[in-house]
Amino acid sequence: MSTSVLDRISEADRTKSTVLSLAGTRETELPATVGTLRRLRTLDLRHSQIRTLPPAIGALSRLEVIDANGGALTGLPAEIGRLHRLRELDLGGCPVREIPRQLWECAALRRLRLDGDYQQLPPGIGQLRHLEWLYIEPTCRLVWLPRGFSALPSLQELALAPAPDGTLAGAVFRLPRLLRLTVLGDGPVRLPPETGQLSRLRELDLGDAVVTDLPTELADLPDLITLRARADRLAEPLGELYRRGLPALLSYLRDEGRDGVPLHEIKVLLVGEGEVGKSSLVGALHRHPFLVGRPTTHGIELSRLALPHPETPEVDITLRMWDFGGQEVYRITHQFFFSRRSLYLLVWKPRQGQDENAIEFWLRLIRLRIGRDARVLIVATHGDERQPEIDLPHLRAKFAPSLLGQWVVDNASGRGVTQIEAELVRQAARFPQMGRRLSKRWVAVRDALATFTEPQIPYATYHALCVQHQLDADAERTLIELLHDLGTVVHFSGDDGLRDIIVLQPEWLTRAIGYVLEDSRTRADGGVLDHARLRDIWQSPAPGRERYPTAYHPYFLRLMEKFDVSYRLPENDRSLVAQLVPYQKPEVPWQETPLRMPRVNTVSLICELSDEAPGLISWLTVRNYRFSTGLHWRRGVFLRHRAYHLDALIQLDDDRRLSLVVKGGAPVYFFSILRDAIEDLLRSRWPGLAYRLLVPCVNTLADGPCRGTFPLVALDGFLRENRTVVACHTCLQDIDLWLLLTGFPPEQGPAFAALARQERRIAEIERSISAVHATVGHLEEIASDTALLLHGIRRMLAVEVADCPALVSICEVPRSRYNPARLVTHQFQLSLWCEFPDQQHRCTHPGYPFTRSRDWFLRAGPYLERLAMVLRLIPLTGAVTGLLGVLEPARAAEMARLKAEIDLMGAATNLLPGDRDTPPRPAVPGSPDAAFRGDEVAGFRAVRELLFALDPARDFAGLRRVVAESGDYLWVCPEHYLHYDPGLPEL
Repeated sequence: MSTSVLDRISEADRTKSTVLSLAGTRETELPATVGTLRRLRTLDLRHSQIRTLPPAIGALSRLEVIDANGGALTGLPAEIGRLHRLRELDLGGCPVREIPRQLWECAALRRLRLDGDYQQLPPGIGQLRHLEWLYIEPTCRLVWLPRGFSALPSLQELALAPAPDGTLAGAVFRLPRLLRLTVLGDGPVRLPPETGQLSRLRELDLGDAVVTDLPTELADLPDLITLRARADRLAEPLGELYRRGLPALLSYLRDEGRDGVPLHEIKVLLVGEGEVGKSSLVGALHRHPFLVGRPTTHGIELSRLALPHPETPEVDITLRMWDFGGQEVYRITHQFFFSRRSLYLLVWKPRQGQDENAIEFWLRLIRLRIGRDARVLIVATHGDERQPEIDLPHLRAKFAPSLLGQWVVDNASGRGVTQIEAELVRQAARFPQMGRRLSKRWVAVRDALATFTEPQIPYATYHALCVQHQLDADAERTLIELLHDLGTVVHFSGDDGLRDIIVLQPEWLTRAIGYVLEDSRTRADGGVLDHARLRDIWQSPAPGRERYPTAYHPYFLRLMEKFDVSYRLPENDRSLVAQLVPYQKPEVPWQETPLRMPRVNTVSLICELSDEAPGLISWLTVRNYRFSTGLHWRRGVFLRHRAYHLDALIQLDDDRRLSLVVKGGAPVYFFSILRDAIEDLLRSRWPGLAYRLLVPCVNTLADGPCRGTFPLVALDGFLRENRTVVACHTCLQDIDLWLLLTGFPPEQGPAFAALARQERRIAEIERSISAVHATVGHLEEIASDTALLLHGIRRMLAVEVADCPALVSICEVPRSRYNPARLVTHQFQLSLWCEFPDQQHRCTHPGYPFTRSRDWFLRAGPYLERLAMVLRLIPLTGAVTGLLGVLEPARAAEMARLKAEIDLMGAATNLLPGDRDTPPRPAVPGSPDAAFRGDEVAGFRAVRELLFALDPARDFAGLRRVVAESGDYLWVCPEHYLHYDPGLPEL
């Protein structure tokens, strides 16, 4: 046997250590001499090759932790039952074949993770009276849970996979103190009505499971504050409601359970080029007489068609027909009304040919917007004139499973219309929302809205309808948001300037936007729209154009901003319509500032797209208007972060290759938010678009820059493995990994992000103001890195911050001096911070007083500690601005107060050293370990639960949620909210 493990055991024995780390060892046996380590409290076997534990393990009477996560253990000895102090056992990733019944004799167990290939657990698990956390990996394939499982009195967190049929064992729903339930795996899951028996449940995590329904009893759980799921794996309308937040979903389930009625409805969208017969096809389906010379559809025309269910003839399926105008100018707005769980009719005219009808373009557009779930029927019109010739096998191979086939009709004679009807209801009946229940009171309000003939109504009219049909405030808000998400109406409830109007006819709105996009004067002015001309555009006397009252003009302009079509220029009397900017690329004025920084660093990224993304640059231009330089063209935009003197260029090198280049002293933060903005836009606007992120090589060859690239996912993997150098396969040269990822040269390395170093650097700047320009540059670098850390925290908490602010600070009241020994007997105050980028500050709200136990501080500690380290830099980086380190007395006092408050947060995490649940475990060399991140997320959840308890109305000190350029949720104060919602323009 190799002596390396023996050496570690001998060293632990000699030093009387309480921790033995064999993490990552390649040896397969643990010698019996481990039993001599009588002081041992922690045995670390993470990512090791040790397969068995010797019986001598039972002699370690003080052992509290066995962590074998990612290891090779195949079983446990019966002597495991002698470890009466064992509090944590982690077998995650271990190929365990059987669990011995003696494990249940470890009565002190609090945390247990099981893994392996077995189908049952031995009886007696109910003996674990102190078990709080149980994680059963899906590989266990348990067919049943042992007797006594439901009697576990202390179990608060449970994670397990459902049975193959999607059900969970009934014992799960009888656990008396369960707070968090996690469903593992990506298969189907069916939650029974018994879920409502988990009266203490706070969190339900469905992960990647496919959920066709949720029980209405979820709405009866009094303490449920978190539901995690994938919206695209929830049956409609559950997915759209989930995106709106848990209160909206629970409001729907609550009313569904009271008086729900089954609905059989589906949205049918007719798309294709102009003048191919879409409107005539709708007329033929309605059995209207054929109209020769039917006017071209501008915008969208809506109608309803009821047809018998193919399997239950006494039930009608309602087809909500959306006839889209084919003109190119409307496509950017029409895409907003494309929706999942809908049928698409791609209509074309055979005599014009497959290419002229742009059949592949439309199929790609639908796939990009909806993904592989889209269902498309190709319909050839004018069937009596010419036999359609289309390469259907090629299209099927390219667009399976979306393409359902081709049908031929003649709108004039009616030939083929009956076959189309039969196929429509046959396909509609297969959709999961068929028969979905909806409160009959909600249905009554929705149907009442459909009776209005005017294109829009005041919100007060809708409110009166809700009162008439006895909808409470939650249901009223949820219903209008749901109708907006489904495309039935247009209403932005969160926008101060738009919430008072509900658009009932989307075509009324899209036609108004189309008139702007068609305006030749705005196009000639490079996309700059003079607000004074809106009267000419929207009240033009030209024949065939609709005229819009002047009162609606500010509303339309604001809606164009919400749709990312335009944004207001600083002078506030003009807007930029990004779709109409010039084709010619202007000269790009990169900043060269050698006096500010020792060097200009560069970070680059290439995004390879699987297909062309229509409108990508236009939407990126509007979304990032905060950084506008006025330099934008059809295929690119040049941006500048003025606070940190950073420049960025985003451009399409070709239709499927987008490049991003950021330059400056500390470019990583600006690069990070722009990269996230690109990815968020791709995911949200084109779910069916695949893309790959590449980092270009930075080396230079004799004939110019190296053309080699590195997949970003691979570089991230190398970083986790602690690599420092990678080789380029094109130029065959080694490159520093950090130079590729951050733009910083090797000598600076990753230490630029070290928080302690940040604080020391700022302190040095405050003490010595000699090199003026260098000091400004260093401060910009520090502030940029601090902003990057805050951005990273928001990304880490992406799911959690959707309904709760993330930046908090805690101070003690009324005592002004912190005493760790009396932590749990004191009263504290929680304050919220405005999260507006680069200007974070504490709210003026007096804060929320609270008292909490030491257990709460231990749970929240990892998050508070990380947050304290970052927040400590905010008052410091904000202090040395403009006059270069000359602090105003008021600002200096504010800095001192905030620093003391933030220091308390860090101190609170160090209470009673040595009394934490487990001793610290060293990192495993060469292996990723996200435990620290999980602890921080769990810590934020503790803070979130506290905030919900302190502020049940969820006013959050006046903060309001907005979506940043990067797609992150931010909570900002009323003053900074105006940046995201400037209200209606004054025209």
